Parts: sequence; C-alpha cells; structure tokens
Amino acid sequence: MKLLFDVHCQLQYTSNKAEIEKNHEIICVAHHKELPEDIEDPKIAEFAKIHGYTVVTKDVDFVNYCKEKKISVGVLKGNCLYLISESKTLFGKKPPNRLFTVD
Repeated sequence: MKLLFDVHCQLQYTSNKAEIEKNHEIICVAHHKELPEDIEDPKIAEFAKIHGYTVVTKDVDFVNYCKEKKISVGVLKGNCLYLISESKTLFGKKPPNRLFTVD
C-alpha cells in the first residue's frame, strides 16, 4: 500500500517507521519536494489521487474532503490503519476536528 502521511500523523509514523516500511511505500508532507510543510489539504489530496496514495490523517475535515473527492483516506491508531469508507453525522453537533487524539 502507498501511504501519504500529513504533518499531523508523522510522529506516529516515525516511531514505527522500520515496521511500516517493510510492506508499504511511504511519503510524508514536508519531506517530499512536491509536498512542502505549508501545502494546503486540497493539494495534498490531489497529489495522493494522481500518484495512487492513501492519505493518512487525523483531521476530520480532511477525511471528509478526501471522501467527497473519492480519494482513499485512513487514520493511524497504534499499529492499525483504519481506512475510512464514509462518514456520516448521525445526530448532534459536529465532532472534534481530530480523530483518535486530543491534540
């Protein structure tokens, strides 16, 4: 699997880099010439779509954007990557902007 980590997920990636890279191709925002640190989410998503990457993020708005644009997206928690097929608000107010985290 080809994974593109946004800046919010890189710490989780770097702490498990050796294991993840055994089976997956990885690039990170701010560590690739076409993905500078200040790049906006739509440009990250477009890069991922063009090059066949799954975006890895904790940002709820970015997850929703990727789903609207039919771009593969997932959330890393521990040693699991949760691929998001869709998201729906069932009731109440909007959820926090970060998934699986309090940052």
